[in-house]
Amino acid sequence: MSLETIKHGKAVLNLLLEPQIYVSFDKINSSLHISRRTFFYTVKKLNDYLADRDLDPIQNMKGVGYYLSTDTKKALLQESQQAAPATPVFPQQERHILIMLSLVNGDKVSLENTQRRFNVTHHTAVSDFKALRESVKKYHLTLVSSSAGTTIKGIERDQRNWFLTAISDHGALINTVLAIDPEMSLKITELLRQLEKQTGNYFSDDTLTIFITFFCWYLNRLTNSNENHLLSSADKASLAHDTLTDWARSLLSMYKVESEEEVAFITYLVKSGQFVHVNTNNSIAQTIRPIVKQVIIRFNDLSGSDVSSNTLEVPLLTHLLSTYYRVKYHIRFKQPSLNLIMKQYDELVFFTRMSLKPFEELILSLIHISE
Repeated sequence: MSLETIKHGKAVLNLLLEPQIYVSFDKINSSLHISRRTFFYTVKKLNDYLADRDLDPIQNMKGVGYYLSTDTKKALLQESQQAAPATPVFPQQERHILIMLSLVNGDKVSLENTQRRFNVTHHTAVSDFKALRESVKKYHLTLVSSSAGTTIKGIERDQRNWFLTAISDHGALINTVLAIDPEMSLKITELLRQLEKQTGNYFSDDTLTIFITFFCWYLNRLTNSNENHLLSSADKASLAHDTLTDWARSLLSMYKVESEEEVAFITYLVKSGQFVHVNTNNSIAQTIRPIVKQVIIRFNDLSGSDVSSNTLEVPLLTHLLSTYYRVKYHIRFKQPSLNLIMKQYDELVFFTRMSLKPFEELILSLIHISE
């Protein structure tokens, strides 16, 4: 049986091969827009396909999601790498992402090897680098060219911010070239799940996927070179010992990294992730909760709506807690449907913006429209 003959087969396997262990049906449905019945039929066919190759079937942990065994994942990833074409065709945007990834990773990059890598003309390679020089400015990065090739100039934190944005927008593309160790991916997933249980704050599926890829890349980056460590700050306040900072220290110690700057970085990063459930006993959550009630009242007054506070309070608190940390640590939130939402629901967006004034007063900052 060929994988190409199984409708939705390749797309389902690609989701199951992503770094996280479990993939919920909700995630599959939102990505592929298929019904449960179609999905179950596809899984049945895929299990026949896997059985033909003496591989374990797709398995389901009730209430958690679907997954592939580690051995099956390794075998399928090896097959896909061997079957990949020697010169795949990459559109311009994907070339830019992959060139930048090479630069951030410290690989040798030149016009000549870019031409060979993407099978493009000299003129196209020159245009790609010209466009990249402009696009990296918003991350406070600079491309520097010399006879030896092109390198990237900018502080480590800005390079990490570029990578975070890139995996948020182009995670599937980046995961195909990073060659992440499946065992490391599984370990990171287990540690993040432990953190969720310890704190009572649970990440969204998208955030979990992004964090798994990021931490695999980040920890390899730290262990490969001390130059990739954040510089010490003489005036930095000492970090408190709490569940999250202790988790961050433990994670870093597994990779023989001792750095309070890196502990702080991990703390800020994890706090800024999008949650689907939060511990409402958190001190910041307790501070935000009365503000949330004010926001709902203002929205109803401005729009003439009658939204129930009981219905909206916890979901809004969950989002605004993440927003609080993103604003505090200057981390961008990506809303992929922003333009469509702005066009179709412009009046609703206006009422929401006006309703959030009490929250903006709390954080002493305007909220970006994506939030």
